[in-house]
Amino acid sequence: MQKKTEKTVLSRGVDVKHVGKTVGSYHFYISVWTSVAIILAGYLVDFLTIGSLFYIASILYGIAGLMI
Repeated sequence: MQKKTEKTVLSRGVDVKHVGKTVGSYHFYISVWTSVAIILAGYLVDFLTIGSLFYIASILYGIAGLMI
């Protein structure tokens, strides 16, 4: 459901001729940044404990909440 909603919202904001390219580049960048996040999280788990990762994630969620 979420992927279909993302595609619909994305396709409504661009010209009909460029929908395919826009959706394709969106999926490409989402997959690249997801891969980078997984790799970085693996390195963090190697060097930090689970407790410290919890605190880092909590701080990031707090900052994101304040930005909203």
